[in-house]
Amino acid sequence: MDFPLKMGFRSLGSPLYVHDQGQRLLGVVGTILNSPYKLAVFADEAQSTPHYRIERSKTEGAIDYVFASPTEALGSMSRSGRRSILQAHYLIRIGEEPTFEVIEENPFVKVLDFFAGFLPIPNRLTDLFLNPTYLMTRMDGTPALRLRKDRTLYDMMFTVERLGDLSAREQEVGLLALVMVIFRERDRG
Repeated sequence: MDFPLKMGFRSLGSPLYVHDQGQRLLGVVGTILNSPYKLAVFADEAQSTPHYRIERSKTEGAIDYVFASPTEALGSMSRSGRRSILQAHYLIRIGEEPTFEVIEENPFVKVLDFFAGFLPIPNRLTDLFLNPTYLMTRMDGTPALRLRKDRTLYDMMFTVERLGDLSAREQEVGLLALVMVIFRERDRG
């Protein structure tokens, strides 16, 4: 993968597309409006064979999202702590131990966006000024990836930047985790 990556929805209800230097890498489709979440990630235009899948799994009262290829489990993601309007916090695992965490870099943006929703201005206008950024770090605090919502009037577009060295498996799991963050945070509002 050549970073930075571009991700976005073309319209409401359309798949999320991931682009690498203008080339389409992946398309993410699935049912997110009803529970449980089930997303399929395709590498081909025809969406004939899923390249990855993301499924919701409930274990010991916690909700995890499991990332898998057709042949093996790749990793998982879970929300850390209680749900909060102030800051999103997720743990990403490759294997059993947490490998990465994703946090909102500036939770104040989400608070401003929440209160702006009560004002008589269109949401599209606030999207030009209130754009969240999520930072994926290793457990020791070393930055790995950054997901930034771009300023757009009509589309939901995101940029993924690589901030540190990542193995191929870490790039795969990191990208799938950020895709899931987009879907989860879009539902949060």
